[in-house]
Amino acid sequence: MMWEKKSLGVIADVYNGNSINADYKKKHFLGLAEGLPFIATKDVLSNGEIDYENGVKVPLDAGLKIAPADSVFVCAEGGSAGKKIAFVKEDVCFGNKLFCILPKKKELYSAKYIYYFCRSELFREQFFGELTGLIGGVSAKKFRNIECPIPPLPEQERIVSLLDAEFAKIDAIKANAEKQLQDAKALFQSALKDYLTPKEGWEEKTLGEIAADSADGPFGSNLKAVHYTTKPQVRIVQLSNIGEYGWKDENIKYTTFEHLKAISRSEVTPGDIVIAKMMPAGRAIICPNYEKKYVLSSDAIKIKLINGYNTKYILHYINSIFFNKQVLENVSGSGRIRTSLTKLRSYKLYIPDFTTQTNIANKVDYLLKIYLQLQSNFDTTVTLCNDLKQSILKDIFG
Repeated sequence: MMWEKKSLGVIADVYNGNSINADYKKKHFLGLAEGLPFIATKDVLSNGEIDYENGVKVPLDAGLKIAPADSVFVCAEGGSAGKKIAFVKEDVCFGNKLFCILPKKKELYSAKYIYYFCRSELFREQFFGELTGLIGGVSAKKFRNIECPIPPLPEQERIVSLLDAEFAKIDAIKANAEKQLQDAKALFQSALKDYLTPKEGWEEKTLGEIAADSADGPFGSNLKAVHYTTKPQVRIVQLSNIGEYGWKDENIKYTTFEHLKAISRSEVTPGDIVIAKMMPAGRAIICPNYEKKYVLSSDAIKIKLINGYNTKYILHYINSIFFNKQVLENVSGSGRIRTSLTKLRSYKLYIPDFTTQTNIANKVDYLLKIYLQLQSNFDTTVTLCNDLKQSILKDIFG
């Protein structure tokens, strides 16, 4: 059976959506119940579907380009460029950072076949070979030159049926693994709530009352790029290091031992509790013992406990719904809500005797260890499923 190589521009119409400014949004993005969905790069999911949940609808006379049902979308710019691909099953309007691919002759070319090609490594090699610009984009002209191997339509349809079936099986495996993970997370949160629900004899304390020392990070002007060093001297604790369930060793930045003298009140000792002011407000970790010295960034605070309190227990309480509720009821800002050192010090905790604190902390740690192992298993499953899809696509497209 003869296969041909044809450019996307030959087999399909390829065009960008509209550039939308603030005035246009104010006039047309009105939260309509009816109209055409408008999709942007943020709405394209990694699984090839569109997230319509938080999207908007625009009136038919809004003057936007319309992509008909059975169109293929490829993110054209930014971090998602060439990586997020979608097959749309209804008429939509779309933004200028998306390419729409619409077969010119349905009797010759299958849109779903082109969609699968765009998810293949062969497509990505060509796409990333044409990347231009600081934010990573491909011009429509260059995009149209990407070559796609094309068999006759019956073979395209056979391949689509095969890939639909195989990908559905793989997605079912991922969905099952995700459900197990979510069930485990729900069980962990339920147990955490039960363990930390105040019992008779527990003390009510504010975070400030049990802190031997507390401080927030320096003002931005006191710790900026000019103060950084490539040498591993004083590790800067950033928001990206404050993970949901512990330290995340990423986005590594250091300042100097000399500069630490000027911002010494923000120095963190391994074992101190570090709390994020934002993204999300109130999330806490324990500073690890990986580096020589640590210092807070501007959007984090430290809590050093007085004797008589188990650090792990207090950490789990800060991350519980009981403490989090107090944080969220008193945040400031709209887009990026934040808290402050003063507010955090005023929030209440309920604390049993030290032995009970330790027992509870050990039980929570045990459940957390199980959950984190399931998280690791899920991440491995997702990677294997994605690799399997690429292997199947490679067998077809080369």
